[in-house]
Amino acid sequence: MNRMTTLLMGASMLLASAAFGAKDPDWAQRLGAAHGAAYLEAREALLELDVAERARLAREALEMGADRFEAAGLLLGALAWPELGASCRSRVYDLRGLDAERARFRRRQGPEAASHLRSAVRSGCAALVLELALRPELYELEVSRSLAPEQRDALDRGLVIALGGAQGAPVLGYLASRADDPSLAPMLRRRALEALGRVGGALVTVRLRAVADDPRGLPQLRAGALVGLGLGGDAAARPSLSVALRHKDPTIASAALVGLSALAAAQNPQASDGLRRQVSAELVARLAEVDEAMSPAVVDALAYVAHPSALEDLRRLRVESLAPRFDVAERRLLRAGQRAGGVMAGGPEVPATSPKRPEAAPR
Repeated sequence: MNRMTTLLMGASMLLASAAFGAKDPDWAQRLGAAHGAAYLEAREALLELDVAERARLAREALEMGADRFEAAGLLLGALAWPELGASCRSRVYDLRGLDAERARFRRRQGPEAASHLRSAVRSGCAALVLELALRPELYELEVSRSLAPEQRDALDRGLVIALGGAQGAPVLGYLASRADDPSLAPMLRRRALEALGRVGGALVTVRLRAVADDPRGLPQLRAGALVGLGLGGDAAARPSLSVALRHKDPTIASAALVGLSALAAAQNPQASDGLRRQVSAELVARLAEVDEAMSPAVVDALAYVAHPSALEDLRRLRVESLAPRFDVAERRLLRAGQRAGGVMAGGPEVPATSPKRPEAAPR
């Protein structure tokens, strides 16, 4: 055997040994580094793996912390395509809310994608919605359509709002990254803070209170944190909400009103009867203080909380000069008492209604 043959055989053995010991590709890293068409190619390659390997990668993604939200979210989104692609693609990518022509005939002008994407999340397509949020250029690639700047803004807003109805560390990490990004518009960051509270609950209370209590913070961000605190349902949020309820900035005060009503609502399983009673008493006291323009929002909040003690508090604090608004509040409370199939103490049985939570965030 000549020297050249020996060298070739040795090289072949080394290459074979290297290939045998080569580590599997880091799919999370590969997907995270890819954008646009390159991401689609990486996703297709991933889906060629066998079922057992894809299941292992899915478990790995679910174990990643919120700090690795992009890698985890992309991995879960890519792995979801074999099972969810056919049923979810049209729900996620057929965003009629971005149709400028349709927007002309709606009450709210301007493109809006939130309702369509929320429906996709409720239908089990959250993994693909998060994938789109992390790689928004996929919308144009999937539907071969370019978006105008206002439509791209609407898509970003819709993704943040919709993912407020999802769960998991990747979603939490994504929303936190949007809330913390100073390059984004304050309104989008506000939406992210609201959604962060809904998804994170007690896990993000300290974080949201820091934003809500910051006297140097932007009012929009403080308002988003206040609504998020209420949606999170953690009783530890109440001090920030109670203080902000009397803030001189109406943006902050109205957001605190929304947050308090959500925190003390009967629908919040974490709200104790004592907490609900205390918040209800705060709202009655606030009704006696606010100007005429804000009193309907306070009445909405009282009706949403609908604690039986509110009727007694209304009658105790009633003064003749405020009789009309107190009468409205009492009627609303009597109706709201039927939500749980009971009757408010001291009032007749009346038809059931479904009071809405007061709105603070612009649509």
